Parts: sequence; structure tokens; C-alpha cells
Amino acid sequence: MESLRFPKPVRRTPPLKAGQHRRKYIRAKRPRRLDGPHSDPAWLTSVRLLPCALLKFDPEHVCRGRIEACHEAKKPGVGMKCADRGGTMPMCAAAHDHWTRHVGFFRGWPKEKRRAWADERIAETTALLLSHGGRRGS
Repeated sequence: MESLRFPKPVRRTPPLKAGQHRRKYIRAKRPRRLDGPHSDPAWLTSVRLLPCALLKFDPEHVCRGRIEACHEAKKPGVGMKCADRGGTMPMCAAAHDHWTRHVGFFRGWPKEKRRAWADERIAETTALLLSHGGRRGS
């Protein structure tokens, strides 16, 4: 077997400065929205214990997947979620997917109708949870 014409390149790392160390991995940071004043994990847990918001309106709907807290109140900015308390409604994974993709029960709904429907469901959810002291199941 012939030897290679050129030697294989060797990666050489520069020497470390005093007090420096090599990073072996990059740790993922906790999302900033979870540390903000509008974050309420207990509220989200209570929302997830409620039945899917679509069940009362679509007789053909069959819930699939777990119940999710759908953040659908008016957003504070582009790419941001609304506050957990007073901005979420319960939806199963299938209904949440249909809502996001504008298909199924929500096909062809204009923006104003979607906003009104979501605001009504959020108001119902908030009223129900506040009547139970912010907790469901007690």
C-alpha cells in the first residue's frame, strides 16, 4: 500500500491562557419567559386538568393527546407568549394543532372570529379557575 503524498492535517489547539479551561459542552439555558413575572406554573397545571375547550362546540371532535394550555390572549409582542394567568385555555393536542393550522373546526374562520372565540374560552377558563381559588380538582 502506498503512503499518502501529503501528511494528514493535525488539528492543533492553541494553548490556554492563565485561568482558562476548555468547555466540554454547552449547557442549554432556561427560557427567559419561564422566569418572568407573567409565568405561573400552578395556573398552567390547573388549566391542563380542565376538559378540552372544543368539546362543547364540535360534536364530531374526538380528543387525542394530552390537554395543553393554549396561550391565545393578545400577545405582548412578536414571537412572545401572553401571560399564563388569564391568557390560556385548555385544548387537547389535536384541537391545538387544528387551531394553529386553521383546519378542521376552525377552517376558514376570519381573524376577528378566531379572536372572539378564543377570548370567550379564556374568560370561561379564568372564571372557572378563579371560582375554585385558582386550583381545579380540590
